[in-house]
Amino acid sequence: MEEACSLLHVPAPLPDGCTGACFGHPEADDWRASDPERYVDWVVSLRESDARAPVASAWALEDGVVWATGLPFEQACALLRRALLSLASVTCTAEEALRARDDVRAAGRLAEESPNEIFGCAAPLCELGSLASLANACVHAKLLPHAAPAFHAGLWRSVARALERDPLEEATSVRRAIGALRAHAHCEALRQSAQACFDAGQAAAARACAKRALDVARHQAANDPQAVRAGRVRSLEREYEAFDTLCARLGCGARVFDSSLMCEAVPLPDV
Repeated sequence: MEEACSLLHVPAPLPDGCTGACFGHPEADDWRASDPERYVDWVVSLRESDARAPVASAWALEDGVVWATGLPFEQACALLRRALLSLASVTCTAEEALRARDDVRAAGRLAEESPNEIFGCAAPLCELGSLASLANACVHAKLLPHAAPAFHAGLWRSVARALERDPLEEATSVRRAIGALRAHAHCEALRQSAQACFDAGQAAAARACAKRALDVARHQAANDPQAVRAGRVRSLEREYEAFDTLCARLGCGARVFDSSLMCEAVPLPDV
C-alpha cells in the first residue's frame, strides 16, 4: 500500500517566504529551510488576524514553484506536507492516517473559504477532495488488520470501490496514487477471496481468483512500474502457481473468473 502514497508529490516550503516576519517571529523564516517540520507545525497554529503584513511565500508544488499571498495558502500547503509525509511513511499507523486525513480535510476547508484562485489551478491544492478520499481509504486499510480475517476480502473490496472515480485527463500524482491503491485493494480482495474459495473446497474458483489478482497487478505494473513492487508481483505469481498445481493434481476443470466468486463487500465502518 505504501507504494501508492509514495507516488504523491509532497509540497516543500522554499526559504523565500516571509511568514515569520509577518507574525513577529522572524526566526520562523529560518525554519523553512533548516527545520521545515517545525515550521509546518508553527504555521498551522497561526491566526490570520495576528499578521502584521500580508503573508507571501513560495512552495514547491507538483506544478513547480508557486508564489502566492495569504495565510490560507500557506497553511493549506503546510497541512498537505504534514499529511502526505505521514501517509507515505512505511511506519504510518491507523491513528497517524486519521490525523493525516484530518489535515487534508482542514486544507479543504481553507480552500473552500478562500477566494484565492490558486486553489483551483495548482496541484495538489485543486485536488483536495480526491486527496481526502485517498486519505480516508488509507485509514481503512490501516484499520483492516484489526478486523476478523473472515471480513478482510469484503473490506478490501469496499476500499477499492470507495476509490472509484472518473479518470482525469491529466495523470497527476494524486490520480496515480488513487489508481495504485485501488488496484492494491482489488488485488487483496481477490487474493483473500481465493483463499476463501479454497477453504470452501472450490479449488478451481480459488485458481480463477488468484489468476485475476495476478493479472490486475501485472496490468498496474505495466502502466506505472513505480506503483507496484516487483516482489508483490512475484508473490502473486507464486500463489497462483500453487493453486494451479493443486488443480492439476486434482484434475479440476478450468473455471472462468467472474465477480460472483469474490467475497461479498463489507461496509466500511465510520471513523
